[in-house]
Amino acid sequence: MIISRVLFGLGLVVSTVFLSSGLYGKVSELFGNDSNKGVVSPSRPVNTENATLIMVETTGVDKALSSYPKDEIGPLKSLSYALQTARTVLARSGQHKPVIIQLGSGIYRIRTSLVFDRKLSGKDGSPLIIRGADDGSTVLRGSYILNNRVSTRKLPNALRRRLSGHQHKNVIAFKIPKNYLKIPAIETHRLHYKAPGPLPFALHDQQGSLRPAQYPNQGKGWLQIRSVKKDKKSFVSGSSHVRRWSGEPDLWAGGYWKWNWAYETLPVSKINVARKTLTLAESPHYDMSAKNRYFIFHALAELDEPGEWYLDKKRGYLIVWPRKHQEKNANLGEQKGEEIELSLSNSLLTISNASNIRFEQLVMDYSRHDAIKVSNSSNIEINHCIIRWIGGRAAIFKNSPGSGIKNSTIIDIASGGIVLEGGNRRSLTPAKMFASNNRIMRYARLGKTYKAAIRLQGVGNIAYGNYIADSPHFGIFFSGNDHIIERNEITNVSNDTSDSSAIYTGRDWSARGTKIINNYLHDIQPKMAGYEIKGIYLDDMASGITVSANLMFRVEQPVFIGGGRDNIIEQNMIIASKPGIYMDGRGLTWSKNAIINGNSEIRSHLRAVPYTSELWRGRYPHLANILKDDAASPKYNVLRHNLFVAGSRYLIEPEVNKSLQTIGTDYGPHNVMVRSSYHIKDYVETAKRAEDFIPLTHKGYVATQSRTLPLDKMDRWDRSGWRIRADTVGQ
Repeated sequence: MIISRVLFGLGLVVSTVFLSSGLYGKVSELFGNDSNKGVVSPSRPVNTENATLIMVETTGVDKALSSYPKDEIGPLKSLSYALQTARTVLARSGQHKPVIIQLGSGIYRIRTSLVFDRKLSGKDGSPLIIRGADDGSTVLRGSYILNNRVSTRKLPNALRRRLSGHQHKNVIAFKIPKNYLKIPAIETHRLHYKAPGPLPFALHDQQGSLRPAQYPNQGKGWLQIRSVKKDKKSFVSGSSHVRRWSGEPDLWAGGYWKWNWAYETLPVSKINVARKTLTLAESPHYDMSAKNRYFIFHALAELDEPGEWYLDKKRGYLIVWPRKHQEKNANLGEQKGEEIELSLSNSLLTISNASNIRFEQLVMDYSRHDAIKVSNSSNIEINHCIIRWIGGRAAIFKNSPGSGIKNSTIIDIASGGIVLEGGNRRSLTPAKMFASNNRIMRYARLGKTYKAAIRLQGVGNIAYGNYIADSPHFGIFFSGNDHIIERNEITNVSNDTSDSSAIYTGRDWSARGTKIINNYLHDIQPKMAGYEIKGIYLDDMASGITVSANLMFRVEQPVFIGGGRDNIIEQNMIIASKPGIYMDGRGLTWSKNAIINGNSEIRSHLRAVPYTSELWRGRYPHLANILKDDAASPKYNVLRHNLFVAGSRYLIEPEVNKSLQTIGTDYGPHNVMVRSSYHIKDYVETAKRAEDFIPLTHKGYVATQSRTLPLDKMDRWDRSGWRIRADTVGQ
């Protein structure tokens, strides 16, 4: 479902931020001025006037390198030949110019990932640049068009008889080559905290990804577990459709089997129609409970709406209910729809042990797994690209300093957006990998939980200026140290889960130093009765995090401290949200075993780093003696100078000793200068964007604040992503 972009705003604190760790200096110095043209990443300027140009067109011809002038080659036809040519050019003695591979308009099909390594790399100041057309018409596509169409009348009798009259009128069929049927199943096991493998069978049309036939249909709710059997993998469904699923050889169920923050997919191994009992191939990771929700997919009887498909792997036939209005096909005697494509390539770009490469103005889609994989490299940059309809994650950067993705649109991704994992925790050396100025939407369509738009791991990575929206679970997940999460707009996330949030970290005393500043979180509320979500979730003793100068509007539990210490929560503006700041002492109550058990997750994380070393003592003074300092108690948290309007302030649980915290002066309508012509309630209800509050702040509403929030730059929708084709991408 496409979510309309109705943005609601508000405003407060911080125009320029200095980072106390000293690792970065001004954020603005690293990323440049945040103008309407978007955030500029820290890549160095390159003079491309004297570059070697390799041109590629779908109508070109692959000729020998000697057929062309030295610095202007092509147009060639194939991208693979162009990369081979680039290797030769880069290997020339004395080659110090940038090399640009300029791709013309068209679709370049990729059956196996394009590989970049040390020999296919640029040099400092002279990068290798792979660039598409500036109108977004250059597409790297990891699929091929199915062309072995057959009439449904010619299907094997055993399959044809299973189709209803309604299906016969609306579906089309294809014979699938045997080499594309060598898959164990149509789906892969998905568990909330694990990255899944490649999607075994992924289909697409010109509108995007198709889905296996399911019940209930997408957007039509869930089924409910009536009761659970003793084996913990069988349950009574209660659905009247159970008989329709009997005999399916590759039937799957996806559900929140135990907790509404843990989604998992599993094969259905057995069905007892008489008792309406389904048995899964194995017990869900957290077992299952009655009244929890699930759905069934890949059942031929449930193929009943456009965009669905069913694969008869045994006989080698694919049945599709296409989305586009059909035109009569006289040769087949039925309807002809738009092209159906099957993903082949696991990834589109694989970059390892490489450096100084830029990818610009490319559309990348239809891979079975992660679209872009970067590892053990440096200065790899994705800029002004669109990544869509991917079977895994959009882009993964591991141990690749100075690398990242900016000014790009990421949309309709199966299992998460961008992963930045790098930096040395022992030496606290930052990787400075970045995700800046991207538009990231609908990025967990298959994985659902723990598949964040941006995941920061390691030390010193940056999420800056992104627009993040439309997800069942997290917006940003971080672990490790000294990250920067700044000036991101996050809305309509955690829209199908409970105990979730827009920004999340937890279960690690040592994961300190991250700054969460100048972010705009709005319209983040539970969508179902009994669910509860948060804005910024410092879960299970998370400590040493700074939450400063953020705007949170219509957010349930905007800041949640779950038993941690050394957190600084200051100068935030919290509007129409409650409770504004929550704190508990769970280490003293229901989670005390995590503190006293030497093998617990939080104790294991502590042992994994040199937290008593001189370097770590200097950076995080209270951490070195934490096990001797009443570790179970929340301590040294600083809560001050926050502004609360049209909501409530604190909810601090009784077990928290307030004398061990610093709770300073906060602000509300009673002690903030407000012009008599302004009524807070009316203004909150009519505001549409953060910048709408500029006149209000100028009239003295936040006169008592020491700094002002950059309201003119808080709305990220029109400052993020690659804006082409009248900005229709991502709507």
